[in-house]
Amino acid sequence: MNKLVIPAVSAAASLEPLLRRRPLPLLPVCGKALVALQLDLASSLGVAKVIVLSDDRPEQVRDAIGDGRRWGLEVEVRSVTPGLKVAAQLERAGIVDETVLVLAGDTIVPPVDEGEGGIPEHGWMDNSGWVLVRLADDLRDRLEHSELLDTGDGWKRPTCWRIDSAAAFHRVHMDLLDDDRGVVVPGFEVAPGVTVARGSRFSMSSVAEGPVIAAAEARVSHRAALGPAVAVGSRSLVDADAVLRHTVVMPDTYVGRLLEADGVVLDGRAIIRADDGSVAMIGDDLLLADISQPVIGPRIASWLNRGLGLALALFSLPLIALGWLAARRPRWRCRRVVSHRVRYSVDGGVERVAMDLAELDIDVPVLRWISRLVDVARGRLSLVGNPPLDETRAAVFDPALVDRWLEVPPGLFGLAQLEWLRRGGRMDADDVAAAAALYTGSRSVTKDVGYVTRGFLLLLAPRNWKMSNAELDGGRDGSDAMVVSRARD
Repeated sequence: MNKLVIPAVSAAASLEPLLRRRPLPLLPVCGKALVALQLDLASSLGVAKVIVLSDDRPEQVRDAIGDGRRWGLEVEVRSVTPGLKVAAQLERAGIVDETVLVLAGDTIVPPVDEGEGGIPEHGWMDNSGWVLVRLADDLRDRLEHSELLDTGDGWKRPTCWRIDSAAAFHRVHMDLLDDDRGVVVPGFEVAPGVTVARGSRFSMSSVAEGPVIAAAEARVSHRAALGPAVAVGSRSLVDADAVLRHTVVMPDTYVGRLLEADGVVLDGRAIIRADDGSVAMIGDDLLLADISQPVIGPRIASWLNRGLGLALALFSLPLIALGWLAARRPRWRCRRVVSHRVRYSVDGGVERVAMDLAELDIDVPVLRWISRLVDVARGRLSLVGNPPLDETRAAVFDPALVDRWLEVPPGLFGLAQLEWLRRGGRMDADDVAAAAALYTGSRSVTKDVGYVTRGFLLLLAPRNWKMSNAELDGGRDGSDAMVVSRARD
């Protein structure tokens, strides 16, 4: 048996918050990608070739590990169809007709030492939570009808971890910080319980209590307080007066001043609790931020947004004035919506900040929409973003969906708004929510410019001026479909 297959497919749904920024094989564990730890094991077992099956961003996996020469292996990354079970993926890859070793894609097993020998050829124990399994004749029939991971004749070392949830991901870090158990963790132990990798800027004065690991190119302020049990990811920045305990900081994450965290995973702008996997998205870049992508500073971005909103408002001023004159009783009305910003309560909890958006209360729906440019110019509403979400609807939506929705600020234009205009207002709240989630995961500057341009042109289209209030509001009850408050029956 000189071939090992790693089916990094069908990741557990509970891992989704951790997989937004990277695929499963590149999930970082104490400064090292999960697949790199698996290749360490493969090298120690003496196999010659490793095949990694990936159904999520395989090109990133391929770029990260190359051809495997640094492990003394031949490594091949194969792209497979998302959504299929492991057994089906192996069968499609033509692997069931070979005698190979299979390692669960979410598993960490320490390398085998020279004195231990390799995988036993006989006497494999029946192990329902298998780690390594050998595909032999007696398993091929089982592959055709069942999920390979359910059961198998396997070999399991005394020490291994399955990363099938955020809690398990946090736990493996706590275990490795306490004792690496043979897992190769990058870096040098500069003091008892303190490991620092190459290129890091780290001061021992920031260690309140070990163990602490700082991965490659991490930067930690000498005024921060780390420990016990803290792992800081590659290229992350922990600012002054941040206090971290039993915390994992993922790569390319900025941890701001005065932020205090205990028992969580910090990933970009997300705080993931280790005990229940719940996610809170932080809208304040001064507290928590994703620094993997170059962005315009929040203050500059805010003024740029307001400037563009003011320019469009001035361009649309004749229309707004027309709407004001056409109104029977011209007045402004306000809607209470949930902001993407958060604040910390006295007890340390995270609360969403509510805000009021204003619009002209007139009978021409499109003119009401255009009047919201005033709030864009005031800085209350973004020019591009997800539809505003009112407090009532936010309370009944799934919390994970609300967090995903509010990763970007409420905006006048966006994917959901554009689709809504195309459909002439016939779009229920569930469809809006799906479009908002899609926009959150695929936004870019180029797309945003397109949304504003096409959205404004659609607003000026004659057919949208004929749109009835019922189509826009679902009735004159103050529940505008683009200020999502309820789903239609």
